[in-house]
Amino acid sequence: EPEPEPEPEIEEPEETDTIQCPVCSTSVSEDRQYCPACGQSLHEQCPVCGTGVEGEVYCPECGSRLEEACPVCDATRVDDERFCEGCGHDFEA
Repeated sequence: EPEPEPEPEIEEPEETDTIQCPVCSTSVSEDRQYCPACGQSLHEQCPVCGTGVEGEVYCPECGSRLEEACPVCDATRVDDERFCEGCGHDFEA
């Protein structure tokens, strides 16, 4: 008895991870730099040179500090808090 022919393989499109635009909520492919609907930057970028800097304290390209530092103790300012978690300095004074 002849063997049945194998079923042809169907190539399924690769699934790409998506993220949601924080401004307009459009679903956007994770590899996009900007939202195609509103133009919002989708990844953290260095304000000096534009290099992608997700999760960095200093830009790996130009060395710029990416987060505000306390002028008294050099601790990183967290979430725009008014007072430094390290020494209590008032950032708005």
